[in-house]
Amino acid sequence: MAPTVPSKGFLESLPNSVQAVYHGPTVSAPPGQDFYTDAKEMGIFKEITSHPYSHVNADSIVARILKSRELYEERQRVKGVKGIGEEAVRRREEMEREKAEKDKAALA
Repeated sequence: MAPTVPSKGFLESLPNSVQAVYHGPTVSAPPGQDFYTDAKEMGIFKEITSHPYSHVNADSIVARILKSRELYEERQRVKGVKGIGEEAVRRREEMEREKAEKDKAALA
């Protein structure tokens, strides 16, 4: 896994010579902190301009996953409630059938 801050030591330790370190237009470092200082000093830092997926970053991906999970859990909850209601209807119908059979047997 790559470190958050690609230090000169890390970049030089990689088995192949690193030709470039790319970063998009999103802000990933706290104000006043630059994660790419070493890459810039080495002359290999390249910033990608804005593109259709510029808004996608780790935060947006995690937010989408959590929202999808919430929607999934709600669907499962609704299915559970629906299942409970269906079971109650089945029990009532079974009791009505049994009562009708008893009433029919009592009349015979």
